[in-house]
Amino acid sequence: MIDLFGRFTVSKAIREISMIEVVLAASKAKLDAALNIRRDRKTYLEFFYKVSVPSAMVGFPITPIAMSNLFINDAYSAVRKSIKKLRSIAEKAFRKLNLSFVVYSNVNTKLREVEDRLRSIEALQAEQCVNELMKCIDDLLALCSDMLSALRSVTPSIRDEVSGI
Repeated sequence: MIDLFGRFTVSKAIREISMIEVVLAASKAKLDAALNIRRDRKTYLEFFYKVSVPSAMVGFPITPIAMSNLFINDAYSAVRKSIKKLRSIAEKAFRKLNLSFVVYSNVNTKLREVEDRLRSIEALQAEQCVNELMKCIDDLLALCSDMLSALRSVTPSIRDEVSGI
């Protein structure tokens, strides 16, 4: 069903959470690439000769460590945006879709825990930072699956009424 009035529906919430899962999975892949560049000497040298040297000849040198840091920063910002989006979805689902208060409070508690962990990440070394970000992403992916199951269990009468089926 196409919602012409911009109402918040169960299907829209499920779609948004699915997109968050895709973004978090891509962030996890970026963190794997960042760790691979930092830990594996062969990958580091391959990146250096295939990317750093040609880019330096053009006038914009990109070192392997700089690219690794870009991957880490991108994953960090994706996690922050995902937290904000998940909080917004949980709030709307609680207000408009009659999501249970227990689920809503659990989601908010878990999101606060992940946010606290993210605040502590900023002071860590790069490899420790990547490991903590991976744990945050795993926690958020678990939270997404919990939210999806909670949204799918919204009573059918409310679900049909809200989505207009």
